[in-house]
Amino acid sequence: MHWDEPRPSRCVEYGIREYTAHLLDIPSTYDRRKGCEYTPVTINGFSLETPTYCDDKGWWSGVFGHWHLDNQTICTPYWASPLEDVGCTGEGSGKHRLQARLWNLQSGDDWDHMCATTPVIIHGVEYPSPTSCHDWGIIYGMYGIWDVDDPNCLSLIDQTGKELAV
Repeated sequence: MHWDEPRPSRCVEYGIREYTAHLLDIPSTYDRRKGCEYTPVTINGFSLETPTYCDDKGWWSGVFGHWHLDNQTICTPYWASPLEDVGCTGEGSGKHRLQARLWNLQSGDDWDHMCATTPVIIHGVEYPSPTSCHDWGIIYGMYGIWDVDDPNCLSLIDQTGKELAV
């Protein structure tokens, strides 16, 4: 048994790309899943003992291995800079909202998962992911939204414009 040439596929999260290959020449009496799980492969010069997961598509289509390789620069989207300041999330919330569009997504990427795993640094603090992600379509794109602690967002203002104690 051996793998055909592993091919790059989609980005599965920030910095991680999936590669797939078809397992060839499986003896008819051999357990196809074990063949997948125990046949090593070399991808981009790295020897890998087992796939991340196996996909048995049936007798006629075959068995496919899927590997997730990290440090894949093509899978490093980035946030628009500077982040857009949306202001306090609400009176007395203690949270300040920032948002940014996510750029450099590749065809076939899961936009939601790429957004949820793309880090950013805000005021010297690294955030591994946004508070939430919003897909605003092909024209406006995928946006990350961060609600960060801000003591300036703690005060409440009454209807006369007078600040109230919290």
